[in-house]
Amino acid sequence: MEEFGVNCGRQRKPTTRQLVAKTMPLVKKYLDGRLNLKIKANCRYSQNTYLKLLVHTAINKNYAEGGSADFKHKCNLDGMIYGFEPFIKNCPDGDTLLYHIKKFNDDELYPVFDSINEGIVQQAIRAGTIPPMVTVAIDCTDVPYYGKKTDPMVVGKKPEKGTNYSHRYASITIVEGGLRYTLKTLAVSKHVLISDVVSALLLDASKLVKISHVLLDRGFYTVDVITVLKKHDYKFVIPGKMTPPIVDLIRKQDVPAIKRHKIGTRSKFVYANLVVVNDTEGKKCAFITNIEDFNAATALCKTADEIFKVGSPQYSKRWGIETTYRVTKHDFLAKTTSKNPVVRLFYMLLAVCLYNLWQLANMRLPESPVQKVKKYELPARIFGAIVLGCLRMFDSGPPKWLIAPYSGSGTTVAG
Repeated sequence: MEEFGVNCGRQRKPTTRQLVAKTMPLVKKYLDGRLNLKIKANCRYSQNTYLKLLVHTAINKNYAEGGSADFKHKCNLDGMIYGFEPFIKNCPDGDTLLYHIKKFNDDELYPVFDSINEGIVQQAIRAGTIPPMVTVAIDCTDVPYYGKKTDPMVVGKKPEKGTNYSHRYASITIVEGGLRYTLKTLAVSKHVLISDVVSALLLDASKLVKISHVLLDRGFYTVDVITVLKKHDYKFVIPGKMTPPIVDLIRKQDVPAIKRHKIGTRSKFVYANLVVVNDTEGKKCAFITNIEDFNAATALCKTADEIFKVGSPQYSKRWGIETTYRVTKHDFLAKTTSKNPVVRLFYMLLAVCLYNLWQLANMRLPESPVQKVKKYELPARIFGAIVLGCLRMFDSGPPKWLIAPYSGSGTTVAG
């Protein structure tokens, strides 16, 4: 079975060599030479060296300074074991790395990482792993912040991990079946309207894929957000807030049911459909949607309920976009104590790119057209180590035990 140009036969689980052979062209195409820091030609360290340090720091959830020291040690050790050239004297320290990152601003960062994600998504589409129409979810995630609330881009939040403040990021992610590609991520400040964030995310995502339905958290249950969704003419589903009127309406309705509902105040309101269904625990719950067809509305709300788990104690741990956030922050997000929001945004956007690349490398085509897209069970942490190994091979060449797989044409990139 040919997958992204790599012939893995009919093995259920590919070998390490096959995984490296499949990952290397993806790393070469979407990371190497694409993530350029603002360094001059006479700089002591190359772009690839900085990229290796960034990936190493990210997959080990380390800080810049600690990641630099650890990377120097491991490179020297691997050089003795696998025959790599030692990099003990050829690795920048953490302060140097942060110095170059701080040269960017928000407007410069987004195009760089958007182009990488765009290429990853387009290759997934060409490979047939993303369907023509997809369901997407929009949500926000918080990264705890321990500085002052007056620092740039800091927002308030519920007490968690010893702080009431955080840096907030909004994302739009494909949640079609087992697919989890993050299409766009934006930093959110306390001065930005959430409806403007939703509009920007939908605009950028629509350039990559065709959106069939949009699923949003209960936190997006506002007149402005619903107005934006209706303006863009997207079919949406939002869990209804359990206000007294909605609670009373749910109590009187048999399930499933759909009712016209007015949201907002007398001076500012919007109309939508209130769909009443049973949640995963058999209790009544309500969704707000603009879907007019009764069967389609109730069917999608039941599907969305599997993601949102409304009425369940695990609502905050819904497996859709929350799973993406969990893996992105747990396996690919570097740590930092910097107050500079550009550094934090850089780390988050890099984590999203690594996550999307992991999704692409993890997909394999079905053996027949009627089967769904399958996944290798490749842990994110192992994938990160493979990416780092591929970046080092671009400088030093593959070690002796890995030379054989590259003697043929197994590293070509399809599409």
